[in-house]
Amino acid sequence: MTGILQIEKSGNIFSLIQALNSLKIDFKIIKSLNDFDECNRIVIPGVGSFNNSMNFLNSNFNIDELVSVLKSKKILGICVGMQIFAEYGCENEKTKGLNLINGQVKKIKTNKVLPHVGFNLIDIHKQSLLFNDINENQNKFYFTHSFELINNDNITSSCNFFGKKIITSIQRDNIYGVQFHPENSRDQGVKILENFLK
Repeated sequence: MTGILQIEKSGNIFSLIQALNSLKIDFKIIKSLNDFDECNRIVIPGVGSFNNSMNFLNSNFNIDELVSVLKSKKILGICVGMQIFAEYGCENEKTKGLNLINGQVKKIKTNKVLPHVGFNLIDIHKQSLLFNDINENQNKFYFTHSFELINNDNITSSCNFFGKKIITSIQRDNIYGVQFHPENSRDQGVKILENFLK
């Protein structure tokens, strides 16, 4: 069973649910720590801001217990869902993250207009199960973000944003994260989800 851990009450997970249904994946929305018991894989969708996401989790879970459970599961964070794995984030205000990986989340330093939005190619640096059977020549994924994960030593891919390298995926043991939205990235994105979930 796959669990979906929402990180904001209003977080839009419709596209993710559509993708899971297309893959015939059984899932449940996680609302309490007890819900994790039935789930061996956890997806954390990312719509919203770092500080609001952490405030939501702090209001609905004991964070120490949540972190302990997440460390025992295979987890995939998407966009902000990946960013909150970091030590802290600086969106709106400096906020402590889940500290599951090294790194901080800060606004993308660029003179270009933010957010970084739309389809972009990624460069795969290290093989990961997420990239099994992903076509190197067609690896475009959908992004929408103004903040990036930095100073991380678990990088599996990156992209070029007007000459700036941005981390697009990470892996540390059972922890996987993608900055892009696989659920909105057509067949290649659905394949990423399938690789993780199956």
